[in-house]
Amino acid sequence: MEIKPPITNIEESNCESTPVLEIIRAKPDIWVRWGSVFLLFLLVVTGGIAYFISYPDIIPINGRLVSINAPKEIRIKKTGKLIKLFKEEGEQVTKDEIIGFIESTASHEEVSKLSTLIATIDRWLILQHVGQISDLTVPDFRNLGELQPHFQVFKMDFSEFLEYTGNGFFIRKRKMLMDDIVYLQKLFSELRTQKEYLISDALLTDSTFQAHAILKNEKVISAMDYRQEKSKLLAKKMTIPQINASIISNELQQHEKRKEIAELDNRIKEQGAIFHQALYTFKSRIAEWRDRHLLIAPESGLISFNIFWQENQQLLEGQSFCYVIPPHSGIYAEAVIPQYKFGKVKTGQEVRIELLAYPENEFGKLTGRLDFIAAVPNDSGYLARVSLPLHLQTSSNKLLTYRPGLFFKAGIITEKKNLLQRLFDNLRYDRR
Repeated sequence: MEIKPPITNIEESNCESTPVLEIIRAKPDIWVRWGSVFLLFLLVVTGGIAYFISYPDIIPINGRLVSINAPKEIRIKKTGKLIKLFKEEGEQVTKDEIIGFIESTASHEEVSKLSTLIATIDRWLILQHVGQISDLTVPDFRNLGELQPHFQVFKMDFSEFLEYTGNGFFIRKRKMLMDDIVYLQKLFSELRTQKEYLISDALLTDSTFQAHAILKNEKVISAMDYRQEKSKLLAKKMTIPQINASIISNELQQHEKRKEIAELDNRIKEQGAIFHQALYTFKSRIAEWRDRHLLIAPESGLISFNIFWQENQQLLEGQSFCYVIPPHSGIYAEAVIPQYKFGKVKTGQEVRIELLAYPENEFGKLTGRLDFIAAVPNDSGYLARVSLPLHLQTSSNKLLTYRPGLFFKAGIITEKKNLLQRLFDNLRYDRR
């Protein structure tokens, strides 16, 4: 058997395995030779990018802007015609200023004068300037409509009250009683002096009588002379009880006068309380009338009508007449946070606000800060308050004008997370 020598040259094997030789001789592509390195590099770059790229979740909310000193609405309290309108759109008004008159059987001018008079009396009563009240004269108002009967009752109470103040009858009577006490005190002083004189005279008479008694015992004077001296002494002593009775009578008279004054003071005090009650009752009647027939500004600010009113126009009870917009002392956003993703929401987070009345592409957005979240939810979610550190200045450096009832849509910027954290969060969620 012939043994073949081993093949030492590749070319010698071409005849036996050409495809194998082609594979062996072929040079691998660069992607095959360096593919693992490129893949590892790509993974490192992608991981680095995923680590440095982070973004927050944005939780959408809706709400409205609220003024701390919100506009005050004036509503019509009685159906009737608009008799007089004193203000126009955008005019300034002060608190308690009259904006208009509603139809009434009473004269608005007379009721206004009467209201001023009652307020003056009330102020002087509080300051206890009773003397100034007594100098007042209440005019005879005749066009008070439904207030006329109440005015007549008040006027009678006022007239009776004046008798207890100033120079009224009971004040003059009290002064006379005080004068009587002064006179009685002077008489009391005279009686005391007279008593002292009588006691001194009685002592002298007693000394004289003692001397006569010695003379009688020595039989120098007769019994007749002795009896005469004794009679004189008894007469002197009898005057002392009489003067004591006069003094007691004087003290009793002073006591009676003081008793009358005390009763009169109590009566004056009671009458003052009765008049106070009558005044406040009538004042409440006027307030009820003013509330129904006058359109009064509840606050200082600017007038804003929601209807173009005209004089002699019919008004309906319960209808909104106008608003008084006070100077804004502060504005904040009021919103409701839904329960979806509510666990990510915390106070202090930034809020981006887009007002529906001011498109974002033209005016920009407002920047707010979540500073309050209600502990108990309502039907829609959790009530929240968003402060506006930059007021109404937008991201486009435009200052917006506040108007009542501005609604907005916004997004709460939650805590940022990078792509790797979100990937791991998803992996943990998938494992569950």
